Amino acid sequence: MLEKLVRLALIGVMGATASFHNPDYLPGERAKIEVIINEGKLNPARAGVLIVDMQEDYLANINQEELGEELIPNQIKIIKYAQKNSIPIFVLEYDLRGPTTSSLIRVLEKGQYTVIRKDYDNGFRDTQLDEKLVDKKVNSIILMGVNASGCVKMTASGGYVRGYLVVTCPDLIANDTNYVDKQEGRTWYKNQGMWVESHKIILGVLESTNSQTFQKSFQ
Repeated sequence: MLEKLVRLALIGVMGATASFHNPDYLPGERAKIEVIINEGKLNPARAGVLIVDMQEDYLANINQEELGEELIPNQIKIIKYAQKNSIPIFVLEYDLRGPTTSSLIRVLEKGQYTVIRKDYDNGFRDTQLDEKLVDKKVNSIILMGVNASGCVKMTASGGYVRGYLVVTCPDLIANDTNYVDKQEGRTWYKNQGMWVESHKIILGVLESTNSQTFQKSFQ
């Protein structure tokens, strides 16, 4: 009963049009997922994954505990889901800064992905990224990588002005230790894109197309 009240309070005037019943999610997480589903903000069939600058040169200054225990494992979960469900994956790399970390490459090589090499912080500038996203009919980009307040935000901005919905969360992006304010940039994501609490929320919305977890009425 309490969970249902939470869902109804969050959905409010939108009405109870869909519910998400995956028991792996907490009531608050399920309620948030239902809000996003009912608002129609993220269509899994039109989503794409962008991995930004996960190159060893840039990862050297990331908190190593955060990198190994949170950032990379959570990114791998998104990658595996995308591979399983034919969601296109794009790997952005700054030219001449080395390859994407092997921790991700080992997983990426089990499926298809496209590498986009860039010369600027904004992954859309002077690259074929926009063209390739259009070709794949993508209108929502799930952003992962570093630095959250640098290349990730600049790429997010590049996507935003081109009409893409920008989706990310704090456990998929990170700033290196040189940033005085580790939270810098979050205001932009919250105001211009879809900023959610964790990668689990994003996965839950993507899973909403599964008939076992997505139902058309509250129960």
